[in-house]
Amino acid sequence: MDNTRSAAVMFTDIFGYTRMMGEDENQTLALLEIHKKSINAAVNKHNGSIIKMIGDAFLILFDDSASAVACALQIQNDQAQYNQQVEQSKRFQIRIGIHYGTVTHREDDVFGTGVNVASRLEPHAVPGGICISEPVFQLSKDKQELQTYSLGHPKLKNVAEPLEVLHIITESITRDIIKTELHQRKESQRRQQRIVTSLAGLAVLALVVVAVILYRPATVGLAPELPEVPLIENRVAVLPLRNETGDTTKAYLAEGVADQLIFQLSQIQDLYVYPISDVLSLSERHRNVNGIKRGLGAKYMVSGTLLERADSMVVLLEIVDTERAIRVLAQEYTSPYSNAADIHTSASRDII
Repeated sequence: MDNTRSAAVMFTDIFGYTRMMGEDENQTLALLEIHKKSINAAVNKHNGSIIKMIGDAFLILFDDSASAVACALQIQNDQAQYNQQVEQSKRFQIRIGIHYGTVTHREDDVFGTGVNVASRLEPHAVPGGICISEPVFQLSKDKQELQTYSLGHPKLKNVAEPLEVLHIITESITRDIIKTELHQRKESQRRQQRIVTSLAGLAVLALVVVAVILYRPATVGLAPELPEVPLIENRVAVLPLRNETGDTTKAYLAEGVADQLIFQLSQIQDLYVYPISDVLSLSERHRNVNGIKRGLGAKYMVSGTLLERADSMVVLLEIVDTERAIRVLAQEYTSPYSNAADIHTSASRDII
């Protein structure tokens, strides 16, 4: 039988967990065990209940907001102390979101607005930080002194009503750190949007390249691997498209389409796009998310596939954020044609 009540909901996760798993799975799992012990100790001390663990994330309930906030502060304080005692490779950071709202208990799980909002607040916290909703602040301020920085009323997915989000200020997470992190996020979002916008009209341009280089031979050589370089936000690497048309004579099309994509992206101010020769200097086994990040220092990787469906040429493109190892865009472009000579005619008509 369902049981609905009001509660303080805490949602936590390890910042960069997916990336950490990709770099060293065994060590990351060991760190996760350390994290679980720390969470359990803090939750027990502050009379909370761990409802479930989802990968590296914890869903925790408290009867009151003050207990939830006190627990979050202890978790982050314990984590900061842990990071000071271990080498850099074993350090990790936690993000926490807390909301007070309605939850419904069903068997061994909980659902409801409180859970949804808490999970949406957590990504707004800076690594090592705590985000709370305005109701949590109002219910906690009389029991403990809190300094906060308002993040305004950001759009929270599947949350209809505007809600003020506050970031707790601590000795390690100062106002300046929060403001700097927010500025960097906005700049990153702007760069992503510029990339998405630039790719929006590339379907026709890609097909023009297909027509131009259809019968032009090309050679591809591999240079020695590049050494590891630091990641830089405004760097983009475009990989040759994979030829999955089933026609080996069209293998050269993939590199030509990549050349056109590189040209278009290079027109964006403050965006550095690697020449195709730099990408091809990586061995084939390193032309993936981790290899592009480590070998070239590119924040974004653009990859794609060339296909034929019936009488159409299809280009599939995607952009991956190499730092977070997540896809930020996936798009399909299709243009019908009856034969190779018709591609240029159709594309030119579309441009006009």
